[in-house]
This record gives sequence, C-alpha cells and structure tokens, in this order.
Amino acid sequence: MMLDFNDAPLQTEHKPQKHQYTIEEIEDAILKQFRNYVLYLFPHARINRGQARIGSLNGEPGESLSISLDGPDAGQWIDHNTDDRGNAIQLWQQCDGLSFGDAVTEIKKWLGLKDGALKTYPKQAVRKNHKSKPPEQLGSPDFEYHYKDAEDKIIATVKRYNLADGKKTFRVWDAVAGKAQQPTPKPLYNIPGIIDNIDNDHIIFAEGEKAADHLNALGYTATTLMSGGNSKLDKTDFSHIIGKSCLLWRDNDPTGLKWQNTLLPHLEMLGCAVRTLKIPHDMPEKGDAADCTHEQIKNIIQTKRFILKKAGEIKNTPPPKFIIDGFIVENSLASIIGPSGSGKSFVALDIALNAVHGLKWHSKTVKPSSCVYIAAEGAAGIASRINAFDTKFKVDSDKRDFWLLPSTVNLVDPATDVPDLIATLDEAQPDIIIIDTLARSFAGGEENSAKDMSLFISNCGKLQERYSATVIIIHHTGKDTDRGGRGSSALKAALDTEFTIKRIEGTEHLSFINSKQKDTQEAFTMHFRLASIEVTNPVTGEIETSCTVTEDETIFAGRRQKLSDNQREILSVLEKEKLPQTVQNIVEKSGISETTVKRFLKDHSKGPKAILVLGSGHTEGHTGPETYLMKTIGYE
Repeated sequence: MMLDFNDAPLQTEHKPQKHQYTIEEIEDAILKQFRNYVLYLFPHARINRGQARIGSLNGEPGESLSISLDGPDAGQWIDHNTDDRGNAIQLWQQCDGLSFGDAVTEIKKWLGLKDGALKTYPKQAVRKNHKSKPPEQLGSPDFEYHYKDAEDKIIATVKRYNLADGKKTFRVWDAVAGKAQQPTPKPLYNIPGIIDNIDNDHIIFAEGEKAADHLNALGYTATTLMSGGNSKLDKTDFSHIIGKSCLLWRDNDPTGLKWQNTLLPHLEMLGCAVRTLKIPHDMPEKGDAADCTHEQIKNIIQTKRFILKKAGEIKNTPPPKFIIDGFIVENSLASIIGPSGSGKSFVALDIALNAVHGLKWHSKTVKPSSCVYIAAEGAAGIASRINAFDTKFKVDSDKRDFWLLPSTVNLVDPATDVPDLIATLDEAQPDIIIIDTLARSFAGGEENSAKDMSLFISNCGKLQERYSATVIIIHHTGKDTDRGGRGSSALKAALDTEFTIKRIEGTEHLSFINSKQKDTQEAFTMHFRLASIEVTNPVTGEIETSCTVTEDETIFAGRRQKLSDNQREILSVLEKEKLPQTVQNIVEKSGISETTVKRFLKDHSKGPKAILVLGSGHTEGHTGPETYLMKTIGYE
C-alpha cells in the first residue's frame, strides 16, 4: 500500500500574534508611572499635594496648567488660562502637537510596549535634568474680578496672582458649582452693565478684566472674555451682546491682534456692528486701555473710521505725494507683474535701494524711505545684487534703513502669520514693504478664488494702514502674459498702481510699463537693461557676477517684436564689442552666413528708424571695408 502525502494538509509554522493594546490598557500603563510620565513631558513642573503645576502645554515654568497625579482624577489636566483640558494621552498629544494616533505610537515606545511585552516601570531617559523646586505659595490674590449674572449675582470669580518672576497666573472659582473650575458656559464680564446700556452705546470689548474695569470706571460700558486672548469662543455665552454695537480694544501685542481677528467675525455673525480701535504707535508693548488717560481713551474711541467730506474739502485735497515722482504714490497698494525670469525682483530691489539711499531713480526724484523686503522665495542671489548696487553707486546699504525678511509669510489667513509679521515690522516702521512674491505668500489659498485673494488684499491693507506704507507686490503673469497678473481679477481692482514688465526674449533688455494708475496720470514707459557687474563676495573673497538695473538707450529699447535667433545673435555681437565691426568680423563671431548678415545690416542702417550707424568704413576717402556700430548711449 502506498501513501500519498500530496493530499495531506500543509503544515505551517505557528507564529504568535502580536497583542493589540486597547486605549484603556495604555492609559492603565501610563497611570502606573504617571509622575515619571509628567516629568518626562515637563521637566520644570512643580509637584505638590498630588498635583503637578506648569505654565502651559509649552512647558515653561508657571502655575496655570494643573495635572492630577493621584486619586480618582489621576491623569486629568486643565489649563486654567485657556480652559483646555483632557486625559493622560491627550496631554502628550497637545504637548508635542501630534495627532492622537501618532501620540499613542510615541507613548507605546516610551512605555516599552513592544511585541506584546511590557516592562514594568521601565527606566526612562528624561528630556532635561530635573531638579525639584519647592512649590510657590500664591498667598492672597493681587486682584479679584467677579463675573455676575443679569440679577447681579456672582457666577464666577477670577483671581489674579502676580508672580515673583514678573509673570502672572489666574485661578477661577465657579460659584455655582462651588469648585475651582471655569463655569460652563463661560459668561461675559459685566453683564449687568451691558443690560443697563439701554441707549445702545458702544460696548467695548477689552482683552482683560483690568482694562475693562478701567473703562467702566470712566463711564463707558466695557466687557471681556474669561481667559482674555486665550478664550474659547465656542464655550462663551454671547446672548447678552447679540445685535449690539461693539468696539474692539486689543492689547498691543501679537496675541492681541490674533484675539481681535478671531473675535471680530464671531461678533459679526451675531449681528453686531463691530469696529476695531486703532492702537496708537506710541502705546507701550502689551499696553491696553488701563495704560491710557481719560483724554487718550476719548480720542481713541472718537476716532472715526469713516469721515464724510464736503465738496469744498474734496476740491482742496492736495495732489498725491510720490515715493518716486510720477510713478509710485505714498501709502498705496502697488504691484509689479511679469513672467518668471522677466526681471521683476531686480527692478523691485532697485526701487527699494534707491529709495533708502535717497538717490534719483533713473533721473526721477525719490523720497528717502525705509524699506522691508519680504523675500518669500528665499534670499539666494539678493546678497550679490545688493553688493552690485553698492559697488556701482559707491554706497553702503547696511547703513540705511533697509531690512530683508528671508521667510515665507502666510498673508491669506489673518490669524496665522500676520500678528507675528506686524510684531516684527513694528521694529522697522517701514515706508515701503515689498512682498516677493504673491504666490509664496498665499499659503493654503487659491489664487483664482476671489475670496482668498480678498483676504490677501485685506492683510496687505492692514500693513499699509498700520505703517502708512506703500506695499509693492511682486506677482507672476499667467500663460497669456497680455492678460495681466495670474489669478483673480480682484487684485488688479484693488491696486492703486500696477506695472508690467516685458522682457525681450533672449536678452537682458526689458520695458517697465505702467498698466494701471488710479489717482494720477499714467507714467511713461521706462526701458531698462540688466547690466552685468563684477563684485567681490565679502565672505569668500571670490569674484561674483551680478546685475544692476540701468536705463536702456540701446537699439533694444522699446523693441516689441520677437527677434529671430539670427537677428539676436548679430545684435549681441555688436552690443558686446562696442567698436565698429566689419561684415567679416560679425560673420566670424556670430557664425551667421555672410548673406544673412549683409541683409540685416542693409535693412537696419538706413532711414529714420535705423538702429545701426555706419562706422569708419563709410567716411569720405576711406577705401577699407565697411564697418557698423550700434546706435547706443550710456554704456559703462
């Protein structure tokens, strides 16, 4: 009898399955060593009476973030300043800015949860050496602010403590629940005062209770949000403010600007008429209404955003003032557009450097100005261009009010980069702001979207208004260059001035055309060329070649038709040599046939529009070969 093993079931090696941990198992593993876990995340945390205290989820020293280490609430945490709260896993997630899944993965690594094995109380590396400090005794609060309901009963009390290091921390007592927590929902400050405002005077939103109290004491009606600039709007009860007229008075810092930009659209959705108050430039950093006198407050509040003018005032309005006479108006929104490689950035930098030095811009009068150049496409090459300008004009741009910001800036979302950008620009107080380019400052936006373009324009307008500056946007044309700037037409509609750059293909020659001028006569077209210049790199000592913008008075100036390859080559030979050339010279240096060269020279050396002049071979009595020279003026 023969046995057929082909029909036997396949024998496979058994591999144990990895254990899939549940969230509950991971949380239990965390809580078994929760103090180590907390100190790993926050080396500066202070531990006292079953709680860890730290300034915030960023980990700086302080008291605002409390984490329960023991008891039934172990693993729970709350930031008393922002009202953010969560469990042990969310603590790691928020601390490192991770998704929930990524946080769980990192926590499993830290716990040693690998291939089903869990090390009990593993010895973990800490982020920084931690030395425990005695807990800071807060003592009595420096200020107490009572939040009351419509019947003047206390809903909650906010206690403010000024710390020894100059910082401050807050504690909130929910009077209704009888425990230390923020009430749900959070009330507005001064509800009785809002209700008593039957004349519908403006309700002033300040960024903190101290500023609101100062305004209320002077006879205004002011309120604030619990947690100030860090408040969560979706956890606040705005029912007493619906449909009212509101003024927003932010603190003079980036957080205040972010608070204002977040609160304003929320109030508008509630039917409120909202106006932001313009913060004076001499306001101290982080300053608010509490830092102002009654007279200053009155002037700030009474400053109207919109002002009516009679016909006589309009007729007597002085003409626009120019940064560059006849070309670019002060305190305006302008753009320089053109295809990639057309020389837009060269011209923009040339405008900026002439302005900061107060030099004439190609014979045009310039108002001396300060400038910030936002090089959102990177600063590569700009150093050599500045060096070339300084070499040509024998100046030192480092001694002038010119700053470069080599960073991509989001100018679409008002709450992302705009507050930080303003905090930076406040140091310079620029007269000119150049944004190079629109595309690299449009993070997350769609250029063809009128909504996104309007947000970009609005943020540029904020910069223009804050510094009374001229904002110049460098922008690309689309595939059809004759149709102007790429994307939504909302941009051109909003511009005061637009210039279009057209470059003769294959050359360094370009035309600078005023394609829009809203409030003054259009400027005449300028013709430029990018002239090469050798400079010494101050770091490496090596010789580099860059370009400066020079007014073009060559045969190329204003030429619009497309040149053939042969024509361009013949003209390039004549331009480079700058000396009379014979036909044979041109043939040898260009590689173009003698017949083609002679035809070109004949067509372009006679008549009123001749672009060549005859050289010495055409002088009386000369018997040598004919020579030709470019009709050009002003070469270095």
